[in-house]
Amino acid sequence: HIMRAGILVHLVEPMPMDQTDPIANYHAIRKELAEYSSDLAARPEILAITKAELPDAEVVHEMLCDNLGRQDIFLISAVTGQGLNKLVTKIAALLVEQNAELATAPQ
Repeated sequence: HIMRAGILVHLVEPMPMDQTDPIANYHAIRKELAEYSSDLAARPEILAITKAELPDAEVVHEMLCDNLGRQDIFLISAVTGQGLNKLVTKIAALLVEQNAELATAPQ
């Protein structure tokens, strides 16, 4: 259940089958998430562009980085394995950090 998620890993498809704009799709999902729960929307988010093997994936990655003013967006591929180790490492590090914070938080 999403309400138990300590972190969010948001996967953005660079070339949606319905021809929609992947950046607009990302913003729409974030808006819906905030409308559903402001607490959930405030949780740490790891963002990744999927299907890095596709021709436009790198362009969409750069555009989303520019749009959000972030350079920590992953570019990953399940087909080639590109970026997966870095993504998993980031997820693990963030979970360790959160667990440490929970362990030291007053009860």
